[in-house]
Amino acid sequence: YENYMRVTYVGVNRYFVTYGVAQLSKDEFCCGDSQAYFQYKDEKYFLISDGMGSGYKAKEESKSTIASFQKIIETGVNPKTAIKTINSILKLRHKEDFFSTLDILKIHESNGKASITKTCAPSTFYYHNNMIQEIDSYSLPVGIVDEVEAYDYVFKIEKNDILVMSSDGFKIEREELEKILYEMKKEP
Repeated sequence: YENYMRVTYVGVNRYFVTYGVAQLSKDEFCCGDSQAYFQYKDEKYFLISDGMGSGYKAKEESKSTIASFQKIIETGVNPKTAIKTINSILKLRHKEDFFSTLDILKIHESNGKASITKTCAPSTFYYHNNMIQEIDSYSLPVGIVDEVEAYDYVFKIEKNDILVMSSDGFKIEREELEKILYEMKKEP
């Protein structure tokens, strides 16, 4: 191998994400909500799914929705196509109505581009430049109609931005949330 050179390009991630999860259920044994985090290439995904109803059946449906989404994404498919695929799977699997919400945050670590894709998920709160923007969804959940339209919000994250994703049990006054996020931003 004389006169042979191998050059490998290694991308540098310019953005680092810190995240946390809190969960509380009215059912002391099982919550119908599921959450997950995974990385595919230079994209980080944060997911919340809420299965229909409560308890074990809802938990299994939300876990299945998240697991299916991850498997589909890892084949190289974009999030909107993954959502349409999951919608079709849920429609075929259940003769009666059975559905899940799906809330997806995707962040590119190399360039800071982020997107939030929602199907009937509660508001996501985006704290940026000392202001809160509420990102809503006006679509139906996956598994209830033949064609589901997911809401997409695309933006670029900046240093110290905070995003709060939640399920339907999260209730807080806007002023209280602003106060909490402001305090979080002051911490080192």
